[in-house]
Amino acid sequence: MLTTRLLGCLGPAEGGRPVAHVSDPKDELEETYVQWTTEALATIRSLIEKLREGDDPDSLLDEIYGISHNIKGMGTSFGYPLMTDIGTSLCAYLRHVKNDRLEVSHDALDVHMKAMDTVFGNRIRGNGGASGKRLNERLTSVVAKALS
Repeated sequence: MLTTRLLGCLGPAEGGRPVAHVSDPKDELEETYVQWTTEALATIRSLIEKLREGDDPDSLLDEIYGISHNIKGMGTSFGYPLMTDIGTSLCAYLRHVKNDRLEVSHDALDVHMKAMDTVFGNRIRGNGGASGKRLNERLTSVVAKALS
């Protein structure tokens, strides 16, 4: 999909070399990441709502895990290591819930979503400095409480 979009920004060949229609293919890749992540966060919110309504938790948690895993995997590559940290925390929490057959803590899900919405919504790049450290500590605390 990303390769197709990148190839789509290349024009007819001049002297055997394609001519780019964008100033930097990296900009288009980043825009694709931003669009995908925006949609992914909306999907997770929808899945959490279905979970609250009593839909099949196993299936919903698997879907939330899969999307969170992708967010985790791509965050740092596009300059959002806090998104990687949050996704890592959420994935670890969901693994414990599933493997240990625990009750889902909506507070834990909500804190992770609020963190992702804040970081991504404000386009906070890098590790966030002292605020990023506090965020990671807060996630660790919420997950520990939810798993106890």
